Amino acid sequence: MTIKMSKINVYTCASHHNTVTKDTPNRDVTPFKITCPECGKESFSANYQVSQDLTPTYEWFIPQTVKEYKDACVPIYGDVFTDADYESMLDGKSTMYRKIK
Repeated sequence: MTIKMSKINVYTCASHHNTVTKDTPNRDVTPFKITCPECGKESFSANYQVSQDLTPTYEWFIPQTVKEYKDACVPIYGDVFTDADYESMLDGKSTMYRKIK
């Protein structure tokens, strides 16, 4: 029997906002908690114990450029990092989430 890896996950914050994410092939690991993109509170993972038929609004990816990092970080955290900070985070392993267009 082949076990299919779950690709869809949900993060829920104390305000009951659900952030539905999908994994991308090149991602490494995803965190147990994230910042809710709606309210900024902590959101906790359902550990992939959700319907895989949900429609994701965010995707996990590994940024390859400073621009990709900025595009993912600024809408959620604000402009808190310098270009040098972003450059230092480009390790090819760090996983970020971004809004699916």
